[in-house]
Amino acid sequence: MTGLQARLVRFGDLTDDDLRRWRDLAACAAEPNVFFEPEVLMPAVRHLASPGAVRLAVVTAADGRWVACAPVKREIAWGRLRLPVLAVWTHDFSGLEVPLVDAAELGPAVRALLRLLRRPRHGLFAAFTQIPGDGPFRLALEEFSRGGVEVARYERAALRRRPTFTYLDAMRGKRRQELARMRRRLEEHHDAVAAVDMTTRPEAIDMFLALEASGWKGREGTALAADDASAAFFRDACTALRDAGRLQVIALVADGRPVAMKCNGIAGNRVFGFKQAFDESLGAYSPGRLLDVDLMHDFHARPGAEVLDTIGSAHNETLNAMWPDRLVMTTVLVPARGPLGRAAGTVLRRLAGSPPAPHHDTVPASDVPLAAGAAAGR
Repeated sequence: MTGLQARLVRFGDLTDDDLRRWRDLAACAAEPNVFFEPEVLMPAVRHLASPGAVRLAVVTAADGRWVACAPVKREIAWGRLRLPVLAVWTHDFSGLEVPLVDAAELGPAVRALLRLLRRPRHGLFAAFTQIPGDGPFRLALEEFSRGGVEVARYERAALRRRPTFTYLDAMRGKRRQELARMRRRLEEHHDAVAAVDMTTRPEAIDMFLALEASGWKGREGTALAADDASAAFFRDACTALRDAGRLQVIALVADGRPVAMKCNGIAGNRVFGFKQAFDESLGAYSPGRLLDVDLMHDFHARPGAEVLDTIGSAHNETLNAMWPDRLVMTTVLVPARGPLGRAAGTVLRRLAGSPPAPHHDTVPASDVPLAAGAAAGR
């Protein structure tokens, strides 16, 4: 496809027509990503980003359609690398940073996006974090990035649709028996135990915030309710998703109150884990794990749902024991164009343990520190 234009847009300059084009793009994205849809990303930028720090990289077609977009932020360093970078923006509550790209225009759109993000004035490389390792964007990035370096790869727990409900079969028999026993005990000692869909109840969001704050996160000051900006983001994002019909709030109820809750976002054929909480006073019954089983049943019965992404840590042993499938996630750094970008690429490949890509004017390794320092303004 020809005639694609890429630009950086201030969020405050987005019009109603832009939002409509953004939502149209999300509906036909090669990889659904609820965290980069306006319902979640706009509240995130409003409440969690420094004013003016984040821009939206947008690729448009000649007819005005958006064919790719992603939030980006310029950083003066990337971890231990004291090199300036234009990074796809993330925050504490994001779990996926794959750009929205029109499935029908994948190759041309990714090329145009890379041309924009690899401009030397933006930084010495572009950073793509938490992108599916076997997804179409990662494959297109491999084809068009010209020296992109994968610097991280891990797996996280997930659920993929199966013809029949066999999601618990991979779990050890003793663990399945224990979960069944704890549900029976909860039902014996507490009234009206059931999984309840609370999505449409206006008070559900505040109920979740209160439940989360009642546990260890509240005591350590890491609960959403402990920070005004985090709580405002969560309320606004959940409200916008609910208004769009793409929020799920499911609770395990006992004695007329939630003892475990999960808030999920839905995009395309995917369900994304957002936040979860449980009543620690009933921890002996593992209400959070019991609700996991209820969520598996809900997923299996949900029309069109193909993947449930827990957005969990790769090292979360509890999640890994519950959820049978895995999603491979990667982080890829793509050097900028020009000699300084190629110098940065040499540094990245050495740190990643891979040989430099052949290039007729690659900057010698001895020049990397000087080149990098000059670009960073030091």
